[in-house]
Formats: sequence, C-alpha cells, structure tokens
Amino acid sequence: MSAIEKLLIYQEEDRNLVEIENKLKESEARKKGIQAQRFLATVSETISSIEAKSQELCALYEKAVDELKHLCEEISEFESAINEKTDESNISYLKEQADKLLQKHKSLIAKVSKLEQDMNDVARQYGKLKKETALYQDQYKKSREEYEKEKIAAEPLRKKIEAKLKELAVDIPSATLEQYKEKRKDKHFPIVYKLEGKSNHCAACGTEFSMKQLDALKKEGTVIECENCRRLIFK
Repeated sequence: MSAIEKLLIYQEEDRNLVEIENKLKESEARKKGIQAQRFLATVSETISSIEAKSQELCALYEKAVDELKHLCEEISEFESAINEKTDESNISYLKEQADKLLQKHKSLIAKVSKLEQDMNDVARQYGKLKKETALYQDQYKKSREEYEKEKIAAEPLRKKIEAKLKELAVDIPSATLEQYKEKRKDKHFPIVYKLEGKSNHCAACGTEFSMKQLDALKKEGTVIECENCRRLIFK
C-alpha cells in the first residue's frame, strides 16, 4: 500500500473529526454567543456616543431656555414702555420692535420644543440600549454555558479519533502528512482524491487536467494540486 493510499485511510478517519468540528462550529449556542459578544463589544462606544449627545443637547437646551427668559423680560419691558408713551411715533416704533421680539420669541419656543423632543429621543435610545445590553449579557452567559456543554459532550469521541489518527500517522511519511495538514487548514474537505480509471478530470471539482499534469500522475507516488479547487490528486 502506497503512502498516499495510507493517507486516504487517515483521511477517512479524519472525516469523523471534521464532522465534530463542523457540528460545533454550526452550533446555535455558538452562533448566539458570537452575536451577543459582537453587540457587547461595541455597546460601550454606543453608550459613550449617546451620553455625549445628551450632554450636548442639555447644554443647548439650557442656553435656549436662558435666552427665552431674557427675551420674555425684554418683551415685558417694551410692553410697559408702550403703555407709558403717548407719542404716536414712539408707540409705533416700540410696537415694531415688540413685534420683532415676539417673532424671535416664537422661533425660540420652537427651538426649545425641538430640543426637548431630541432629548426625549436620546433618553428612549438610552433606555432601549440598556434593555438590549441586559438581554445580550444574559444571552452570552447562557449560550456560552450551553456551548461548553456541547464541547464537553463531544470530547470523548474527539480524543478517541485523535488517538486513532496518531496511530495511523506512524505509517505515513512526515512530508506527506504535513502537506495534508497544511491543506486541511483551507477547510476544503476532503483533501485527497484518487483519479479513477481513464478520467482526466479532477475528482473533486471536475476541472480538466493538462497533458503535463496527466503525465505526472502516471508516475507512482506523484501527487498534483488541482489549479481550481487546490485539492490533492493522485492515481
């Protein structure tokens, strides 16, 4: 039996290990844990942004309210002055100025109202974020615990397979095994394929081999790499 054929036996056993790895990778508990972890990783930044926006709005609101207070005092002074004046031209001027102040007052009232609305929106965002954070913290904790249980449950079989692989590896040349393990990192499994009969196409993806590659495969122990799927092919 050639080294490559021995590697095929090794690969069949390794397939069981890959199935365990894939099952754990696709675990719903793991996916939920990652989802929660990603949210929690950015929540501090989001909270800081909301707090900064809140401080900015509070400062603008206080300034606008202060302006409104002074404006009301100014309007009151103009109204008093109008009541005291008897000269028609002076009264007309004072009324004109008072109207301008009233327009400014109206605009400022709208500004204060908009700021109040924005502050309420920020408060709602903050409240929603706090609830979401609590939910994701709970989700992360539960998902992590569940995933750890799944890993523990799979551990005996995983160790048994790894022991068998170690036993099989003794009969495979180290260079060949290293090439296999390097390819395994690509997560494309199976890795090694045997070209059957007179086929001149990759057994994995169907790509047609060149004459040069086919001639190379005629030599015993030769392994080529498919230029398309990067799998290892021998004959």
